[in-house]
Amino acid sequence: MTSPKDAVGRAIDALEALKDTGPIDAALQALREVENQRKLEAAEKAIAALYKGKRMKTRGEHGFIFMVDGSGSMTGGLLRATLSAVNTFNGAAAPAHAAATTFLWNHEKSLTGLGSQQLSSVDIVTAEQNLGGSDLSTGAAMMLDFAKKSQALGKAMHFVLVSDGDVNDPVKAYPMLEEMLKTCPSASIDFVIVKSRKWENRETVAGKMAEELSKAFPRQASVMTAAFDDGAGEIALAAAQAAVHRLKPLKKTNARKLK
Repeated sequence: MTSPKDAVGRAIDALEALKDTGPIDAALQALREVENQRKLEAAEKAIAALYKGKRMKTRGEHGFIFMVDGSGSMTGGLLRATLSAVNTFNGAAAPAHAAATTFLWNHEKSLTGLGSQQLSSVDIVTAEQNLGGSDLSTGAAMMLDFAKKSQALGKAMHFVLVSDGDVNDPVKAYPMLEEMLKTCPSASIDFVIVKSRKWENRETVAGKMAEELSKAFPRQASVMTAAFDDGAGEIALAAAQAAVHRLKPLKKTNARKLK
């Protein structure tokens, strides 16, 4: 039997081949909205299940931080979809008091902390007004500092870095991230490279850097791609997958400790 997920995906593929006519475009958009909502719900369920029962001591031993690209190329739908995905993650994690803190990084302006609460439409508009350049080293320096301090306190810090991939300073940023993963074995970084479907095959600087890190540190680094065209669904699902990957193996172990 064909699942609803497969049916929607096949319908979207079929309509893509016939688009550029009014009724077909409208049907395609409607199906994409359905698929986006399905992905948001799947992300919420995955995160809620991960923290269910509070049997895993994630509050004290593990922390999540979203590092969101705050460069000008993120203006518009890309940033809004990303911050909406953060809201999905934190909404599902909030009952377990495990919401992630969010920071915007860029070059011209200092790091902007958006906290761990649900972001309002005003918060998102404000974030768009504070976009700057594309230097990742600002965020990399902060991650290195946070990871070292957390390591000293016996806490593992997990970073989800969301970017369109266009960064200016890989030569400066890469050694900082490399040092973080070498000196802080409990730290991790999962890159989510956000693209339009029109550019899905385009290579990016951050994407290449993420691939190199994931090869050098396969247990601590990974890279995923997510399309933002239809909303936050794919980005939220990628963030949920990162959380499950980092924390699910610990759940059984910690449950035994808490008995």
